[in-house]
Amino acid sequence: MNPMCNDGKESINGNGGIYDVGQSLSNRLKQLGFNVIYNKNNHNPHDINAYNRSRRTAAALLKQRPDAIIDVHRDAVPAGQYQANVNGKEVTKVKLVVGKQNPNMKTNLEFAKRMKSIMDKKEPGLSNGIYIGKGDYNQDLSPHAMLIEVGAHTNNKVEAEKGVRLFADTLPMVMGVSTSNAKSDYNKINTSQNQAAAKPLAQENSSAWTTILLILVIAAAVVGGFYLLNRRNTERP
Repeated sequence: MNPMCNDGKESINGNGGIYDVGQSLSNRLKQLGFNVIYNKNNHNPHDINAYNRSRRTAAALLKQRPDAIIDVHRDAVPAGQYQANVNGKEVTKVKLVVGKQNPNMKTNLEFAKRMKSIMDKKEPGLSNGIYIGKGDYNQDLSPHAMLIEVGAHTNNKVEAEKGVRLFADTLPMVMGVSTSNAKSDYNKINTSQNQAAAKPLAQENSSAWTTILLILVIAAAVVGGFYLLNRRNTERP
């Protein structure tokens, strides 16, 4: 593996691969016509209070009324848990994480199920499933908030960037917007057995008016410490 493509550390203060992964997601969403608020604030140190610090950032940005909030992470697990080949491309999978200790848990989970359903149909093999964690991950701030794990810090960063761009390609259907071929693709998916899970937020939305807030809350070190500590209490829907 080319070391220039792999950070190889749980955290690089202010310059980790998570910034590049988040930028790839932001760039692709903009290409698809979304308004994107990409926040790169540093919420160090990597401890359990990082979510409290990031919460202040998210609360301030919520004044811009985003339609969805995506908290971008890279996990701290062996690379093999995320390695995948999707449509002939070597990429990392994307895991969806929902916190059950928040009043929006049910709507956040439905949002995650819709995401996974569309990922499974449009980009088979990209999804690494849904985990329900013990915390809230600041998801009480919005019913359409999602924490995504885009591979691990041990995965090839270029492959993580490819994976997150494929994830971005599924979001027009998730959000019910009409970019490119999203409408025809959605119609195909909506006739499947997963019709309820794939139902869009608003079928007549235009992506030019759909805003997505991207937050880099914390990198792999905290995910490895805080998120993984709760895995014994997680459930897989």
